[in-house]
Amino acid sequence: MAIETKLMMICLLALAAALVYGVLKVLGAWYEQSLARHDLVVESKRRRYAYFKALADREREIQGEEAESSVIIEEDEPQLAQAA
Repeated sequence: MAIETKLMMICLLALAAALVYGVLKVLGAWYEQSLARHDLVVESKRRRYAYFKALADREREIQGEEAESSVIIEEDEPQLAQAA
């Protein structure tokens, strides 16, 4: 093989290696971004679930306090009739 052919093969090999490296780098960045997005979605769902659970617990607590503290005093009808 002539020296020119060897140099051309080395250049083509270097270009192929650079192309493969570039494609793998882009695919790696894409995968990392997709994984980070998935983690954010999972974290958002977990926080939303915790928030709604806290709201439900708070609502149950408020309803429990209202049931204990709200006493309805009704006047007896016979007493109203006697007063009239």
